[in-house]
Amino acid sequence: MNFEDYKNHGGGAYLELARTVKMLLEQALNAEGGYRLQQIQFRAKSPESLLKRLEEIDQTHTETIERHRKDLAGCRIVFYTNGDVERLTRSGLLRELFEVDWERMRVHHPKPGEVQAEKLFQSTNYVVRLKEDRTNLLEYSHLAGLACEVQVQTTLTHAWAEMAHDTVYKRPFGKGFGTREMGAIERRLQEAMRDYLVPAGHIFQKIRTDMDRLLEGKALFDNGAVQAAADANDNNDRYDALKRLKDDVLPYFDNIETEFSTLLDDLRDVWLKADATATKPHVTTYGDYPGHDSHDVTGLICGIFRRYRYVRLAGLFATVQDLYTRTQNEGSKSQLVELAENMASHTMQVWQRAGPWAQSELSQQLSSECGTEDHTPINIAVAAEILKSDISGTTSSSDSVTWHSGSVIFSDTLASARRDAISFLFKALTNRTGPAQLASILSALFNATQPPSHGKDDTALMQMILDESAMIVRQVIPLIDGLPFEQRRALESKVHNVWRRYHVLPEYLASETGVCASHAKLQTEIRAFRETISVDVDYRFHKTLFGYGSILEGMWDDPNQHHETVSALRTKDQDEFLEQISLETWSVWKPRILHSASTDFYDGADFPPFERFVGELADRQPDLALDLLRERAGMPDWTIRPLVQAIWTADYREECKNILRQWISDGDHLIHVAVSQMFIKDIDLTLVHELTERAVETADVDLCTTMLELSCRRFPEDEGFFRDRVFMPCLDIVSKANSSDWVNRTWFSASGDSLFSSLNEDDRKSLLDALTHVPTFDHRLEYILVPIAKEAPGEIMRWIGERLRYGIQSSDSDYTDIPFQFYELAELLRPFPRLVLDQLLEFSSDETLEPSQWSLKHFLSRVYNGHLSELSPTLLEFIQDADVVSLSFVSEHIEGFEGAPELLPVLRAVLTSPAATDEIEQQIASVYFETGMMSGEYGPAQRYQEKADALSEWLGDSNQRVSCFAKRQIRQFEAQAASETRRADQDIAQRRLDYGESIKPNGKSSDDPDSG
Repeated sequence: MNFEDYKNHGGGAYLELARTVKMLLEQALNAEGGYRLQQIQFRAKSPESLLKRLEEIDQTHTETIERHRKDLAGCRIVFYTNGDVERLTRSGLLRELFEVDWERMRVHHPKPGEVQAEKLFQSTNYVVRLKEDRTNLLEYSHLAGLACEVQVQTTLTHAWAEMAHDTVYKRPFGKGFGTREMGAIERRLQEAMRDYLVPAGHIFQKIRTDMDRLLEGKALFDNGAVQAAADANDNNDRYDALKRLKDDVLPYFDNIETEFSTLLDDLRDVWLKADATATKPHVTTYGDYPGHDSHDVTGLICGIFRRYRYVRLAGLFATVQDLYTRTQNEGSKSQLVELAENMASHTMQVWQRAGPWAQSELSQQLSSECGTEDHTPINIAVAAEILKSDISGTTSSSDSVTWHSGSVIFSDTLASARRDAISFLFKALTNRTGPAQLASILSALFNATQPPSHGKDDTALMQMILDESAMIVRQVIPLIDGLPFEQRRALESKVHNVWRRYHVLPEYLASETGVCASHAKLQTEIRAFRETISVDVDYRFHKTLFGYGSILEGMWDDPNQHHETVSALRTKDQDEFLEQISLETWSVWKPRILHSASTDFYDGADFPPFERFVGELADRQPDLALDLLRERAGMPDWTIRPLVQAIWTADYREECKNILRQWISDGDHLIHVAVSQMFIKDIDLTLVHELTERAVETADVDLCTTMLELSCRRFPEDEGFFRDRVFMPCLDIVSKANSSDWVNRTWFSASGDSLFSSLNEDDRKSLLDALTHVPTFDHRLEYILVPIAKEAPGEIMRWIGERLRYGIQSSDSDYTDIPFQFYELAELLRPFPRLVLDQLLEFSSDETLEPSQWSLKHFLSRVYNGHLSELSPTLLEFIQDADVVSLSFVSEHIEGFEGAPELLPVLRAVLTSPAATDEIEQQIASVYFETGMMSGEYGPAQRYQEKADALSEWLGDSNQRVSCFAKRQIRQFEAQAASETRRADQDIAQRRLDYGESIKPNGKSSDDPDSG
């Protein structure tokens, strides 16, 4: 159609098209419901306006004006709020109604900091045509193929666009007249949009959103939100009901105080129902996925309690105590303990308003407790928080969170609350139920001895802390004799920390008479504690044998002793005890050693002192050490290794070997015998061989695993023996059992000239077969693969296929076929890009690997991540003679590079290939559209704009497919960038409004009395 055709009759057809589009849009929006629609305008472009636009691009004589102007017919949908615009653009309504020309779709939104008036226009524009099923109807047949532009805007941007259209856009004057005045008009348009219309749009959206939430909350309130949670059939529905209660109902109560007592009772009932309800999975057409368990539901209730904990503090505390005694789920009990800690914690905002009010309220509750209740852990948690001397809190704005900390301030109220907490803890200490509760009580008590971490310590506060510390030390002295050694050691460590903290007073307190008197009293009590705890020789001996944290006698002389000094003190004490051990005194010392060795330890740092002791004992009294080795009834098995090591270098090696051989023959202590051989000097290969035979004959997986570690550690001493007669037979056993623990025990031995680097092709195959079953592909597995990759990278690539096949068949949901990131293995495979590509091409044609195609398509990016330059030449060579299948293979297997700019030469090579098709082009578009990790509010918008800019050089490419591709993609990226900018602007504005902050450029909020 040319201009004359349009002027004479074509304009009427476009006007009818616009009217039809408007009618269809109105019907669809009304049927959809919920949209706040102001109006839908429609028009056909006037001949005068069209001619002017054609003259601007020198196309007045074109025969296809519709190719140059997309707005011959136009509709403008005008909504009241930004939310309505977002809802329509994210819905599929336009796609359902029309054929949308997505390549001509535009999103108009100013970039951050934009000031030019003509670029402040905001609108989402689509180009649509009637669908074929409609144009097949006689009454619409003449509209077939005609395009209509559909603009989506808000009332405010519509008003601005109308004003801008008649001023900036149309510009009634040419150059040479009214330039200064037009500049002023443009500035006023800028100010109107920036200072008034944009903020007003965000405020209108905030009003609408808040009103919708209020209406939804009121409906939930009227329908009984809490009752809905109580009546729910399962915890999935119960969780959803509580989430709505928490987010959409409770925040809008005018007076939560009057409702909270009833709410407490109701939520207690909901908690107990959830605790008694079994977990039910979510059932969907795509399969089941885990449902919410009782722990999830009670976590929501704890969140509600935490938010309103100060409304009825005493009532909530009683509820928490009651729930703790009646709750079965241990996770839910932990939530209650954490909630109790929150209730008692020194919170900055509460202290600013009411001082230690919360601590006083809760301490009065504790004063009536006797320490024997089922909810004692709750009370201990509360007491522990009351006795802390730090205050913390947070303040937040729309873009930051600030953590605050400081010190409590002394007051009689605080002192009384702390006394009540300490009194309760001493009652609980008397009635403790076990070691775990003892530890928690002592930990809570000694909170009272710690000064504030932040802020200047005032004298009254410090005197109170010193007095309480002295009382606590005095009260724990009678406990000493009744405590097992490990608990006694923990208590001594706590008292020693008090001494280290207060052995001298800081200068600003040294002149305070009251503080000095309290300090002297504390030192007296600490000396009494030391005298009492040092009386027991058995305990002093125990401290020298075990424990990284043991407090030795000499450590009370200097508060800042280094590890070397402490080790020297321990050596001195051990040597003093060793001097007393002889055949004549063995009946006294042996029970002491047995008693200490039988203690349960949880820290590996506890054992080295014992190893040093038995080593010295073996040197001085080897027959006594041998007696300890034979003594299995009283000695735990872990002592076998240090004892064997100690005796092995003495004169009783043969006697030691005989004991070990007897154990091997009887099948006793086998793993510990094997462990003993890992570290001794002059290993006995005969003994190792007997262990190996026993492990293989009995298919003892645990023993074989230990033997694998042993063979890797001792490999250099006899390579053939440890590889062929120990490692390979034991590997066969663990492989058949699909056991993988051996990897964790051997990977650190794989570097250098290790056992793994000495394997022949058959042995490597056996090793790879065993590694196929290992569920976790991490750095440990890689360390073992590295020697093979250095020798035979092709074997690694073929093994990758076997691992993928195994993963497809495995029922283990935690099985990782290929890791998300390689470490050293990638570096070894990178020099062989053709090998990698050929193997991946073979995998891609293997139907058995179809379920693992996603992993395969991302394999290249995991090997060449950050090293595309090493892969690109091979890819370009591969593409040069590629057919459609090979091009598709390349397109699919570079997806994982997340559209990196370094991919552009490869992408262009694919597009320029004679074998390229439209489908291949779509794959390339998908590859380049990937963005990878983005950060910041405007990070997505910036990334999309960068991608558009990177393609600008292709616009003039001699290859038509490349230039057309660039044109389409640039338009798409710019539209996406504008859309992301709009989303970021709206998110930032709504968040600022949520925090009561200004969204106006002048920094004044809408409710500022001076803002007008």
